Amino acid sequence: MRTKEGFEVDFLATPLTGRPTLIQVCADVSDAETRAREFRALSAAMTEHKKLPALLLTASSTGLSHAQAEAPAGATVRP
Repeated sequence: MRTKEGFEVDFLATPLTGRPTLIQVCADVSDAETRAREFRALSAAMTEHKKLPALLLTASSTGLSHAQAEAPAGATVRP
């Protein structure tokens, strides 16, 4: 999905019950610029979609602690 500003979020997961969740997938969050780009998109989508919860999934644990500390309010980072 794209935000009004043109940022891309990978998924808007809509379960049969419960609240929808914005999901961003990133192979490696060790680079500060990559984290900033991914979080910018999630933040914009969270604002547009009434503060939906967000999840950033990463394949690597490298940089995970930085990503968890920098995540916008309402977003969770998981390997």
